[in-house]
Amino acid sequence: MDGKQNRLRVLVVGNHKLVCQSIVHILQDAGPIEACAASFSDFTRFGGSDVDVAVCVIAPETSLEDIEEVVQDLRGTWNDAKIACLFLESKDATMVAAVRAGATGIIDESIALGVSFPIDLLKQLTRVADGEFVCSSQVANRLARFHSRDAGTSTRGETLTHREHDVLCLLSEGRTNRDIAARLLLSEHTVRTHLRGIMQKLHVTNRVQAAALAWKGNLSLEVTKEKR
Repeated sequence: MDGKQNRLRVLVVGNHKLVCQSIVHILQDAGPIEACAASFSDFTRFGGSDVDVAVCVIAPETSLEDIEEVVQDLRGTWNDAKIACLFLESKDATMVAAVRAGATGIIDESIALGVSFPIDLLKQLTRVADGEFVCSSQVANRLARFHSRDAGTSTRGETLTHREHDVLCLLSEGRTNRDIAARLLLSEHTVRTHLRGIMQKLHVTNRVQAAALAWKGNLSLEVTKEKR
């Protein structure tokens, strides 16, 4: 990103404002970014500011109800902003609560504990700001398995085209749109189009729910071998 007007604008919120401020300082050292910190109780004072991504820092003691409430409040305050949740301790139920509330970035503690945390986090937040659902392959598999316990028993994969089936199989592995496009020799725009078709046919609203149905329906996790 070049120029101040193109800097990623990030608001970091959480129960512990000092932790949020530390994340802000780390992000500012990682690349071109404008960031500030707030607690769950006072982030609405930034409501007049432009925000690309709101990062919700989830401490281990945060309840499911609080996660859903704060994510929904963030979405209500900034209609155009994307929401990412950074988990200091990831649990399946809390991550699912964040997705259900509308978070499109699920960042587990493996990023926070990694030596390349600043640049990895900045890259993930940039992808979230670009409208991509972001999580690691490990998190995607955990969420899919969690969702599969509550998913319907019918197999809906028979309504998909061969290409949609291939995209869904790779999605179930936790791959990003870019990974899927490279694997199937497609453009990212085409992958997004296929994903919209998949979600419409499966009657789901996000990538995690689509992946859950792939697990529940015992769809093959191998990409079909037909000629491209």
